[in-house]
Order: sequence, then structure tokens, then C-alpha cells
Amino acid sequence: MIHTLYNLADMLAAQHEGISPTLRDDRLREEAKALEQKYMQKCDSQVAAAQETLAGLSLTVTELDNSFNLGRDEWWEQLLSWLVLQGEEAELLSRIRDDLLENRISGQESLINRVSSIRGVEYELGTWSDAVQKARKKAVQELRQLETTSRQDLVNGAVDCHLRLSNANNKNKKKCRLCIYETHLKNYESLVFAVSKKQTEHSMVGNVLLLGQLNQGTWKPCEMERVLRVLVAFVRGRRSNRECLEDGSQHLKMLDAIKKEFRQLRLVWTQLRDQVSAQDELDMAKMRLRIRFPDEPVPQSNKKRNPLQQLSSNIGNTVETIHIIEKHQVAAHETRFETERIVAQGDLRRKIGQLLYLENLRKSRGLDSNPDPCPICQTNLGDKWSVLQCGHCYCMECVRYMVDQSRGGRKVNVKCPICREMTQEDGISYVNLSCKVYESQKDGTAITVRGSHSTKVEAVVHRLLELRAEEPDVKALVFSTWEKVLDVLAHALTENNVSFSRLQPGLKQQEILQNFKNSKPHVTALLLPVRWGAKGLNLVEATHVLLVEPILNPADELQAIGRVHRIGQT
Repeated sequence: MIHTLYNLADMLAAQHEGISPTLRDDRLREEAKALEQKYMQKCDSQVAAAQETLAGLSLTVTELDNSFNLGRDEWWEQLLSWLVLQGEEAELLSRIRDDLLENRISGQESLINRVSSIRGVEYELGTWSDAVQKARKKAVQELRQLETTSRQDLVNGAVDCHLRLSNANNKNKKKCRLCIYETHLKNYESLVFAVSKKQTEHSMVGNVLLLGQLNQGTWKPCEMERVLRVLVAFVRGRRSNRECLEDGSQHLKMLDAIKKEFRQLRLVWTQLRDQVSAQDELDMAKMRLRIRFPDEPVPQSNKKRNPLQQLSSNIGNTVETIHIIEKHQVAAHETRFETERIVAQGDLRRKIGQLLYLENLRKSRGLDSNPDPCPICQTNLGDKWSVLQCGHCYCMECVRYMVDQSRGGRKVNVKCPICREMTQEDGISYVNLSCKVYESQKDGTAITVRGSHSTKVEAVVHRLLELRAEEPDVKALVFSTWEKVLDVLAHALTENNVSFSRLQPGLKQQEILQNFKNSKPHVTALLLPVRWGAKGLNLVEATHVLLVEPILNPADELQAIGRVHRIGQT
């Protein structure tokens, strides 16, 4: 849609011959801009939420860093000096060695031999502490620069770096700011977490061939953090300086806060990268076919190549220049587009016929019979009639006669007597009012569902309305495998004034669950995805469970149903 609106506005502005004006030429660019903003809204909100969470974590790290009594490094220096005076350095070094050996990670270079003396411990701790602070400061500053850089500059740099396969495989390329920041994050990660190096010769990861070493990160603490924890635990039972012990505990808390901040730093970077990719998709959506400029190099896709290299499975067969054609290809593309236009017009006629059929069906809802006469025999259509793709209605006998008269070839095409529109036999729709979908309420009034929805969504909404009519304080759980189905269902519930909550990842889940459990404000339905909403929740306040579609795994279905009568472990 964005492609159509944007390029149509350009063509109308150029005043080319053969392009008819529309009734909303002055609003085409505004509509395209609105669609772009709607497309980017999800990415923008995710970036904003991640940045807000990061600000709180960074503030916690700063507060802990400013709360030391002696200083960030002075406490362990004094403790090591005190242990030397007490003559207990040998036992401390033995405990450090045992802890490092016990928690050694395969593929990681250990520093056991570098902490064989107190001097070595002091040197390694000081070097590591300074490196962590410098890496953190650099990561925070670089991220702020990324956030203040214009989005289009980030997109242009990413296109020249990794968003195009031809540039991604170029060893002499200039790295974009996103890739540079990723390198900073990896260096920072190797300081605060345990990272192992694995030799991966000639191994494929996706479509990328990896040679040499591959760093594999874990969420386990690094060896220097283990040394600090051993030191604090070793002197805790001895009569040492209380301020040193307090600073040691404070330092360990700060390391935990730094690790939480790092995870959020990487999440913000990931959200920014996804935001840049989404903006690049919008830019690509605006591209249209054009002839290659005289001074423009010939695209790789237009050069003669080995037929085996043109297979779709070949990773080098890219589509980056698919919109650039040669002059001799214009006629072929024009013929192809004309054929597609004819096919699309036929599809449009069929869709319009289906729309007329659905509108006709909606008008007849709630009636026992259709009082309109058949255009051919003038008898009332009654409770059964047929609808052609053009939308005109006929009785069953007349349609059967028209189908019999049209036989004679492979396909039976029925011509409408009113508009002369052709309809294939399998395109004829049938209405049967004798099949009651819903029952009325106990008081005799029928429950109506507002809006035009699919049969499945309408059935779910109708069932919730029926339950609410029987019991105003009813609570129900609605499970679906697909998030998109829950989106459609949420829109239908809003249109029918059914109060609901929806459990989604990244939101305040406990607050949503608490609001659903409370009686005020009353929430009738709780929308849940099956993949994680059907497990680990106690929702005994609900009395009904609705499954929008069948669940392939019977265990998941039983888990979903068990939410309403599950008793937590005690």
C-alpha cells in the first residue's frame, strides 16, 4: 500500500500522459506517511520502553558506585594487606585456586597461574576493575551517540555495511556504527561474564561460513568476580575491618547491577538495529522499476552467468538490483504487468461478488425467510437461495436450471440474467436460514454481535456475550496459538463493549493478572497465547475456558484448561 501511494503521488506530480487523476491526489503522501508511522510505531515503542528500563538500571549502578565507604578498589587492597599481616595469604590463595578449578569453563583461558600470589591477585583485580569501568563508560556513551544519530544516517550506514548481502561479504567494507557498537558490547561482555572460545573450522551457521574461533558467551560470572566473592567469604568470619566488608558486599551488588545493565544495553542495541532494519524495509518498499542509468554499472543479476549459479538456492543470487532493468526488457515487463492487471481485475470482481454476498447475508440475519422475489420466476426466495459472484440472488430451482443449461465444456460458467457477469459453478454461494447458528437468550431476545467478523471470532464474542448475560460477573480465559488472532479478537471485543485484558510479554504481567482477578474494575475475558499463557498461572477466579482453535498438543490443551481449577503447590 505504501508503495502504491508513494509512487502514484510521484507519477501524478510528474503529470505523465495516460495517468488519470483521483479524488484524493492531495492526500496520497499524507496517507503514505500515516502508514509508515503506523508500521514504525511498534519498533519505536519497543525502543522507548527499553531505553526507559535502561535509565533506571544505570541510575542504580551509579548510586551503588557512589555508596562506598573507602572506595571501589581500596577495600580489597586493605583486606589483602591485612591477610598478609595475619599470615593467611596461603589459605586464601588455595581457596581461590580451588574455586577457579571447580568452576572452570571449557574453552576459556583461565587465570589460575596469574593469581598464585597476593601481588598477582592485586594486579589482576586492579587491571580488571579499571577495564570494566572503561568498557562500561564507553558502552553507555556510544549508545547515547547512537540514540542521538538521525535514523536515516544509521540506515545509510547499515545498508553499506550489513543490510545488503553483497556488502556484508565484503572484507574491505567500512563498518557502520551499529556493528562497531556490537564489537564494544562483545568486549564488555568478556569482562563481566564468562566467555569461552571454541574452534569452529569450516562450520556453517545459517548461511555464513565460520573459520577460526567463535566466542560463546554465558551468563556465568567471570573469574575475577569469583575471586572477589571468595575474598569476601574468606574474611567474613574473621575480625577484619567492618567498612571493608560492607564495601565488599556493596561491590558485589554493583557487579550484579552492572550485569543487569549490560543485558539492557544489548537489548536497546537490538531494538535500535531492528528499528533501522524496519526503516530500510520502508525505503525499499518505495522503490519501483527503473531503467539503468547510462553511467551506472551493470547489475550482477543482468550479467550472463552459469545456469547453475542462477538457481534460487544459490546464496549469491541476490535481489538487491531486481528493480533495475535494461531498455530491451521494458516491453516484456509491460506485457507481464498487463497480464497481471487482467487477472487482478477478475479477482476484484470475484471479491466484490463475495462482499455483496456477505452484505446480503448480513441483511437476512435475524429473519426466518427472505421476502425478496427471484428475478426469474418471481417466487419468494424463502429460507434457501443462491448468490452469484455479481451479488444477484436466485432461487435454488432457477440456479439449477441455469447450471444445467450452461454445461457442455470442462468448466461450467453461468451468465447472470441481470448483469451478464459470468460465474463459475464452484463460485456460486448458497444461503440456508434454516441452520440456526445461535440460540436466543432465556428472555427471548436474540444476542447480536456488532461488526463484520469471521465466523470463529463472532462465535467467541457471542459466547462471551451469552455468558455475561447469564452471569454479569463471569470471568473467562480465551486461548489462541496466534498473536494475530488475539489482535482481531481484541478489536471485536472492544467493538462489542466486552471488558478484557491481554497478557503480553514485556508488559506489566502481574498487574494485568491482578486486575483480572479483582472484582473492581471487572474484566470479563483474559486473552492468553497458548505457548506460555497455558503454564504456570493460577487463575481460579475464571470459570470458563475458550479455545479459539484446536491445539495440536493435547498436553498444552489440558494445561490451558487446568488454569481455572489449579491449586498452587504449598
